Amino acid sequence: MSQAFSLLKFRYHLSFAGVIIGALLFAPNLDAALLWRLVVVYVSFNLLLYGGIYTFNDIADRRDDAAHPAKRRRPIASGLVPVRVAIAISVALVASGLLLIAWLLPVKVLMASAGALAMNVVYSGGGRNLPFVDILLNSAPHPMRFLIGATLVERTPPFGHLLAWLCLAAGVSCVRRIVEKGAPGSSSRSTLAWYSESGLTAVTDVGLVLLIALAALDRLSSPGFYTVVLIGYFVFVIGARRPGRLRDAAGWLWLR
Repeated sequence: MSQAFSLLKFRYHLSFAGVIIGALLFAPNLDAALLWRLVVVYVSFNLLLYGGIYTFNDIADRRDDAAHPAKRRRPIASGLVPVRVAIAISVALVASGLLLIAWLLPVKVLMASAGALAMNVVYSGGGRNLPFVDILLNSAPHPMRFLIGATLVERTPPFGHLLAWLCLAAGVSCVRRIVEKGAPGSSSRSTLAWYSESGLTAVTDVGLVLLIALAALDRLSSPGFYTVVLIGYFVFVIGARRPGRLRDAAGWLWLR
């Protein structure tokens, strides 16, 4: 039971910060109704829908994970959760998450959730084996989270905001590959051979330039948003790509 429960990967639920930030940046005030909607999104989208997506990803990755010195202890790769059971869990979680979203949340949230699900299916279905496409597919669902947060307060964020959030997510995805390449077992995932640390670092530098350009084009009409995104980029991308505690923490997050 505990092995099946671990498929929900609670350590990845840090990504729910995107929904919270999207809601708080556009909300006129923080009230009980907004808190309730955030709880519903957490349960339906983050816990159920993404619990099913994480399980599906682990099913697709099970052979690569089995060849990795740390990831081989994951429930599906280790055989502690049989594949047929994992498939049933994945389907049940995704279906219940979508049903709860359709029942309690706006249609735009359902559409964004379906989009995130589709991108993850493409990723697990083969996109994870294509250099840079895997980074894009890893990153694209994160602007969806930000969009969902804004939708909860009946706002639609500017396209520049979604693009900036994508830059932040892509930077973090590049750092993930830097961490994975530098850790034991990197040969278990063939796509990593296409990357170099210097190349990934250069991509994150380009991402920072794009963020600064987007902030300049915004002409200080959204100073709070770009302050949050730039601080996040400097901490979780520029800081985490260098050896140190942040990079070690990223390894703890991704390499088990």
